[in-house]
Amino acid sequence: MLRMEGRGYRPAGPLMDITVFSGKMMEVQLPHWVCIDDVPRLLENFAVLHVNDCGDVLEKVTGVTATHVRIRDPVFSLLAALINYFFPPKITCNTLIYYLPKTPFLKLHIYLIPLDPALKLSIHREETSLGYEVIKKPRPDTPLKMDRVFALKATVETAKIQPPKMTLRHDSQDPNFYEVFIENPDRNFNLELLQTCSEKVWHCEIRKDDHPKSGSFEGGAPSEAAAVKTEGMNFGFLLQLSAAAAYREMARRSIKMLLADSLENLSVQNFQKFCFALVDRRGEPRVSRCRVEGKSRLEVVDVLTSTFTENRAVMVAVELLKDINCNLEAETLEEHFVDQHMDQLVQRVTSIAPILDKLLKAKIMQDETYDEISALPTCQAKMRALYRGPLKAGKRCKDVFYEILEELEPYLIKDLMGK
Repeated sequence: MLRMEGRGYRPAGPLMDITVFSGKMMEVQLPHWVCIDDVPRLLENFAVLHVNDCGDVLEKVTGVTATHVRIRDPVFSLLAALINYFFPPKITCNTLIYYLPKTPFLKLHIYLIPLDPALKLSIHREETSLGYEVIKKPRPDTPLKMDRVFALKATVETAKIQPPKMTLRHDSQDPNFYEVFIENPDRNFNLELLQTCSEKVWHCEIRKDDHPKSGSFEGGAPSEAAAVKTEGMNFGFLLQLSAAAAYREMARRSIKMLLADSLENLSVQNFQKFCFALVDRRGEPRVSRCRVEGKSRLEVVDVLTSTFTENRAVMVAVELLKDINCNLEAETLEEHFVDQHMDQLVQRVTSIAPILDKLLKAKIMQDETYDEISALPTCQAKMRALYRGPLKAGKRCKDVFYEILEELEPYLIKDLMGK
């Protein structure tokens, strides 16, 4: 695209790879994101980029609508709409918001980009690979002008925003973003996008349930306060009680988050089927219709965990998901602890020798495999060999491995349960 700018054009739509397997296409319409109200002489200022074996070719368009450009008798390969570089157009934009979960603070990454599905997918893959999760909000309702400066504001005095201003450009390789950091988000707040620091062109409300996995941790402070105020008890014993309670609380919350994630992935229709199956379930205890009818996904999670024990709530959810043919969600919910935390276990398990001894004694591995793994030079290499070999045999092997980890690496397991 940089070569196109050198020829006086800029991107006006996504780059598309189109193939026709039979017949001949008489006309094709390519999407664009430009507001054409302010663009003079449309046929002269729009063009189509055609990338073929001979290089980049510019083709004239035969028509322009509010959402597409037309070309006749197209030859297909890579195609994209372009617009004259000397007309900074107004374009339809996306706002993408991601937050970092499992933190006591709130950190947001906010992108302002053209309505380019390929760029949106690229950003999503990068953010999720870094552990960020999406917050879905409406995009700006009116087109925004390219090459203009936009400032982001938050209605929280403690919010730190970097950079405070950005220029709207199409950068398909490394798009810039606003980073918003709030130390202790204790209430809902608004994000506002301003053009030239005065005209508000977009805003949205960020509510607490938009970032349920970050922004606050419950349970720690009251335990410590109780320990300080209680007299006549052993202080070390109080600390042990506090830590144990905290670990139990983290485990409980992690199960609720796991259930919430599974239900959030359901379509509206499948969520309704899930609620119907929950009410229709024959086993005890039963759930009445009034407890789930018209309720949100998070409220249904509360119903599950309050009706059943936490672990049984997961089992019931898996059972119901399979009943309504949501097998992928059921499999995800069923994922074993040692699979969920493979990366952390490989890096952090240190008592590998006694673990191998116990796995051998439990007949999870043979003598030959035991000798091969024991001969590896590092703990990480031995753990990877366990995952590649004995632990692939099935759930029972993973259950035994988990029980051994609970015995030999209790603090690591508690830490991972909290995550």
